[in-house]
Amino acid sequence: MSWLTSRDIIATLRLLRMIAGTVSCKTKLGVPTSGFSLVELMIVISVVSLLLALSFPAIISAVSSVRRTQCQSNLRQIGLALSSYEVVHGTYPPAGVWSPGGVVLATGGPFLPGTVDLSGPKSDWKQDRFISGFFIHLLPNLEEQQVFQSWNFDTPVSSPENLAARSTRIAAFTCPSDRQAVSGAPCSLAGGGWARGSYGVNAGPSLPCLVNSDLPSAMKAWTCKSIYPDLPNRLGIEVSPLHPLTVHELWGAGIAGLNKCFSSRDIRDGLSKTVAIDELRAGLTASDRRGTWAMPAIGASVTFAHGQFSPGGGRPNSCYSSDRVQDCTMPSDMHTCFPCESIAGISAKANARSEHPGGVNVLYLDGSIDFISDMIDLNTWTAMHTRDAQDSTDRGE
Repeated sequence: MSWLTSRDIIATLRLLRMIAGTVSCKTKLGVPTSGFSLVELMIVISVVSLLLALSFPAIISAVSSVRRTQCQSNLRQIGLALSSYEVVHGTYPPAGVWSPGGVVLATGGPFLPGTVDLSGPKSDWKQDRFISGFFIHLLPNLEEQQVFQSWNFDTPVSSPENLAARSTRIAAFTCPSDRQAVSGAPCSLAGGGWARGSYGVNAGPSLPCLVNSDLPSAMKAWTCKSIYPDLPNRLGIEVSPLHPLTVHELWGAGIAGLNKCFSSRDIRDGLSKTVAIDELRAGLTASDRRGTWAMPAIGASVTFAHGQFSPGGGRPNSCYSSDRVQDCTMPSDMHTCFPCESIAGISAKANARSEHPGGVNVLYLDGSIDFISDMIDLNTWTAMHTRDAQDSTDRGE
């Protein structure tokens, strides 16, 4: 049902007067008045209340549609910024930038721990090795030069010098449907003051194992052959030439990695078939880092793995435990479908999520936007997030 207009209400009142017919009130002199009787007034109130009740779902649907359209508009701006960035720099931005010295890689175990900073910036900023992230690099192309120029690339993202910049709410990074991004508390971790965001760069549906065959012996336990010999979409890694046990670059099957950039030439699956940006939901509490635009971490501004290790998980807005993000908060109402696993020192996976009914928006590398159903085929969803697997991306359900 469409919105009620003044013309609709006037027509309804006239109809009610006709129905009321002979019902009228008189003064003591016997002269009919031009006002409504009590009966007429009660009928009017009842009918208008009924019309409002019937219109309420349509009103809610219209508001939701407007918000979803605004979120898509944000993605279009980000898409233009991403394209402009590649024209200038020759590549897309990295998901995160480590300090040049590299990070010590732990040995053993199937999940990459916080020793390679996949969990995000440290609470003690002096130990933090991240100095920038994907969305920070897009700021100049989104008419946010002032925020970009205030960023200090000589100190970690969590340093006091970057507090003002990282606490700035960026309109293009905020979906109005994401209530926590609009009005929720900033993230208080790692120096605090982190403004919320609603989008994450696609780092790929990758597995936490390494493709390299020439790794130092201490890293052999991390190879895909020894952990997941038959599964695709593994992590790539480059070891520092000066320090054999330190990681200089780390990347998955998506469009950006840590200290790793890709260009349109690397997207063999096609720009129109490869997701660049997913929607994210901002964390429910101040200690939940999910949905934090300036924090280069899984779940904060990066989607990764897409719930591959969760039974039935992986699709957008999955109610299964598709997020494994350090310090995340489980919702008290399980019907919100925003689950997570919080494991100390580890952020290993984060799926696409939104508060739009039925699905999420995604941005492809060619700048096109699509609304993806929560019920999309899981293999198709995975294929959309790989850059060069040459797999099918038929979006039919």
